[in-house]
Amino acid sequence: MENSMILIPIPLELVLEIGLNPLDVIQFRTDGNKLIIEPVTDSDFECDNDCDNCPFFELDCDGDCDSCPCNDVCDESEVNFNE
Repeated sequence: MENSMILIPIPLELVLEIGLNPLDVIQFRTDGNKLIIEPVTDSDFECDNDCDNCPFFELDCDGDCDSCPCNDVCDESEVNFNE
């Protein structure tokens, strides 16, 4: 059952009420009998340089290449444009 997933519909108004954007990268954890959904922050994410499986890779580029963990291997990166 490892890595199995289910779809859970969450009303958009609840997501917005707690300050999440529908395009935010989120993480799940449990606390007793509660499922907690929260946004991923920079301190929660440690880049392993596996950009093919990166949870941020599917997001649209915001153009902030300096803070992108996949900056040096991204086709859109300014680093690659300057080479």
